[in-house]
Amino acid sequence: MVRRWVKAYKELGAVGIQRKRQNTVYSTQFKLNAVNLYLTSEKSYRELAHELGMNNPPLLTRWVSNYRKKGEFAFSNVQGRPRKESELLEISIKKAKDVVNETEQELARLQNDNLNLRMEVEYLK
Repeated sequence: MVRRWVKAYKELGAVGIQRKRQNTVYSTQFKLNAVNLYLTSEKSYRELAHELGMNNPPLLTRWVSNYRKKGEFAFSNVQGRPRKESELLEISIKKAKDVVNETEQELARLQNDNLNLRMEVEYLK
């Protein structure tokens, strides 16, 4: 542990060994860039983490592992419990009703246009 602190101090200075009161939140793009850098370079997790200014190399290891398992969807920020099938069914029914509603409205508009065009043709005759 002390060796890790010494390395962190040498590479990042006093900031590298300071205890943080709050976890750092990294953006999805930052995570993808860090993973791509690791996969394309021959650097170790520790070297790359220090290069990116991270003092937690195991976090980079977890990102790479998740990326290998799930691909780009590994970093989607979906939180909370997954929806139940009944909720998904209700949502799909609502969407289907909206589509039917829009289709009925479009059909009514087209029938109205058709009626207007027939009246025009009859008038011109």
